[in-house]
Amino acid sequence: MPRIQRMIRDACTMDVHVRRRRKRYGHNEEIDGRGRPSYGTLSVARPSFLNRSSVAVLGRSLPIAPAPLSVLILLLVLQAEAIAQPGPPDLPADPVTGVKLRQDLDRPLLGSWENVELRDLLRRVGVLRNLSVILDRRIDPTVQPEIQLTGAPLRQGFDQIARMTGGGASFPQSVVYIGPSAAARTLRTWIEVKIAELSSAGLQIPENRQFQLLARHNWRWDDLETPGEILQQIAGTTDLEIRGFERIPHDLWAGAILPDTTTPEALALVLIQFELTWNWAEQGRAIEIVPIAAAPVVERRLKLPRGLSAEKAVERLQAELPDLALEPARGEILARGYLEDLDEAPQVMSSANGRRPTALKGPEPVRNRKLTLRTVRTPIRAILGELEKTGVVFEYDADELREAGVDLGAEVTVEIRDADADAFFKVLFAGQGVRWEIEGLVVRLRGDEIGK
Repeated sequence: MPRIQRMIRDACTMDVHVRRRRKRYGHNEEIDGRGRPSYGTLSVARPSFLNRSSVAVLGRSLPIAPAPLSVLILLLVLQAEAIAQPGPPDLPADPVTGVKLRQDLDRPLLGSWENVELRDLLRRVGVLRNLSVILDRRIDPTVQPEIQLTGAPLRQGFDQIARMTGGGASFPQSVVYIGPSAAARTLRTWIEVKIAELSSAGLQIPENRQFQLLARHNWRWDDLETPGEILQQIAGTTDLEIRGFERIPHDLWAGAILPDTTTPEALALVLIQFELTWNWAEQGRAIEIVPIAAAPVVERRLKLPRGLSAEKAVERLQAELPDLALEPARGEILARGYLEDLDEAPQVMSSANGRRPTALKGPEPVRNRKLTLRTVRTPIRAILGELEKTGVVFEYDADELREAGVDLGAEVTVEIRDADADAFFKVLFAGQGVRWEIEGLVVRLRGDEIGK
């Protein structure tokens, strides 16, 4: 059946759910700073990516009111008056990858989320932090995790979101992946194993073919595309024959991007969602899709830190990274296990107490933040309250403000993006006759002239 006809058929099946769920939309405004059922017949109600508050029909969606996130520090969610806006959060236009992605994941994030469904939350974060997030088909996109972060890196924020949805997070070269814990734990290792196999003598894959398979491409698919269509897109780019398509059940996926991604990375991100992997065949011209039979393992030689014996190093590693298989050697340790554990091993051995280092970072000073606010008829006091959750302290004399005609209960409609603190407060307090002073995390408010 042609794809357009299939989409029309699917839309007809979903129409009843659109009408049924419109009245369930919540209302969400944000202040910020930077099941799985397969679809085989007309009787199946929902593709796996649809959720309770965002129902897509032929690429259009009826979401809860979307609000953007800022690119740097603050992400907050307020309860406000319901508003309807067209379309779901977009996908990032040109997501960062590689070193830039790792740097962005290490930047702090302050804020809280309430009453936002997982799919919409991840898409909004992706758009405003300009990164691609892949949500595994086995994770319920309708869950609404209630999360508060106070200055932890964005990487830890994704970890926390994943744990609260019963899964885990993984950070390959080009995307953020959130899926079941076992899949997240092994994803990067599978990618490493499959890349290493390309140069193994037994497969006899020519160097020019290895180069083609390791070239980086941008793959993108729209809502309602099937995993089979996505795999065909990947295969077509690199002239790759895929055998074993019958192992892929029919399903409809939400749109996503795989930016600057190699063929092994793209295949792993799709197939791991079905507990599948692949074997290379025909000198790298074909793959055979097969079930995952055993956990992947990477081997690495770890140099001992100066002054640390092999016995002491093994003791530390076994205590902190028990899944590693360790074999002491002269001046080094042969370690086998998951890539995440191998990456952490040098830090564990070098730390004074033999434990993984944890970087604790307090809230960012107000003047160091870039703030975004998009809200409709929200009391100023509520906005200040949400800022206080991120470590900001507002000092003011309520009687003085009242005598000066300042009404913190006044409702404001504001849209400002990526502003410094002074520009942010100038918009927030417009017409209120408020003067402010900023010192670290403290903002002092006085009733005086308009603005600063």
